[in-house]
Amino acid sequence: MRNIREVLRLILSLQLSNRQASILSGVARTTTNRYFKTIQENQLSWTDIDALSDDALRKILHPKQVKMAEQEVKNAPNWLYIHDEMKRKGVTLLLLWHEYKAANPEGLSYRHLLGVIVPIVVYWV
Repeated sequence: MRNIREVLRLILSLQLSNRQASILSGVARTTTNRYFKTIQENQLSWTDIDALSDDALRKILHPKQVKMAEQEVKNAPNWLYIHDEMKRKGVTLLLLWHEYKAANPEGLSYRHLLGVIVPIVVYWV
């Protein structure tokens, strides 16, 4: 987030070109252009941006990513339930996923669930 603020400060406060700001900050020029375009669309000045929290700025610059992250948290499985159920004989992760998916059709895919659980299991072992 510090790099983003630096790029925007260079462009809006010091009035450097997007290319110059890109070179000085080390951020790709296409990214710099995208940030600047988004700020212009929202009609924000440097003082407005400087007053924003990191989360507020992230919501402005990356609204789709923030929305996806919020939805993942909302549809997250009950990890304590999964942990307790996995201790029972005959219970598999696939079975628990089917239960979870029936209750949360918009929830994680089985592959995504494995991508979350496997690193945790490997860490525990």
